[in-house]
Amino acid sequence: MQHRISKDSSFITEEDSPVSERDSFKGLNYYSVNPSFKVIGKLERFPGLKMKTFETSAGIQKTYKLYGNLTFKLEGKAFSLPVYQSMVPIKGYEDHLFVPFIDQTTGVESYAAGRYLDLSIPEDFENVIVDFNLSYNPYCAYSNGYACPIPGKESYLDIEIKAGEKAYKDSI
Repeated sequence: MQHRISKDSSFITEEDSPVSERDSFKGLNYYSVNPSFKVIGKLERFPGLKMKTFETSAGIQKTYKLYGNLTFKLEGKAFSLPVYQSMVPIKGYEDHLFVPFIDQTTGVESYAAGRYLDLSIPEDFENVIVDFNLSYNPYCAYSNGYACPIPGKESYLDIEIKAGEKAYKDSI
């Protein structure tokens, strides 16, 4: 809950907020926190340099390193998602990993182009915390002018992820 309060506050007060209507912004629309969507997964790191080029919301392409594959269970079913790392080093984000996904709520209750999860490179690749309650919309969900990677079919989860942020259109 503290994470959500902090994010909503930053969207109102920060100069670089993606929300243009900050005066009327009341906070994002979230699913209720659901402990069953916080699980332990396993991250298999891929050797070498494999790349993935994403189409983006701005019609350009962005390329990421395919870092590995994350496996986990939800509701007793096994799932996996590819995990990516930026090719552009950003100070303070050297250990940042990017996990875009789409699920059965995509375009219905959650943002039509998918949502994201962030991970840090783990110390223990066998016990990675995967918390979908922290899943979020890309900045392009809030306003134009951003080039957000659009998850591909390899990032589809055949389940409703009723955790994290819902579609932004319902939050104003």
